[in-house]
Amino acid sequence: MQYPADYAIGIYPATTVKDVAESLAIDEIDDDTCRAIAGDVEYRINQVIGQAQKFMRHAKRTTMMPQDIEHALQALNVQVRGASAARAGAP
Repeated sequence: MQYPADYAIGIYPATTVKDVAESLAIDEIDDDTCRAIAGDVEYRINQVIGQAQKFMRHAKRTTMMPQDIEHALQALNVQVRGASAARAGAP
């Protein structure tokens, strides 16, 4: 099924994927590929948030904390890059 390039099936737009690809010097990326990657990103975000909610509930809190996200990423075996890794002293 063909959708317009700016059509968002979920909450994470394919245009964002295209912008990130262009910033990484990937010029030739198909719109269908962008939509597939956007769908996968949305699924992974939902997976991390769901896992973080488990940590939040286990701690008997109603507010999600950054530590819940960090623990969820560790539980899902996701390598953290960026601010959290720099704060932890990782290269």
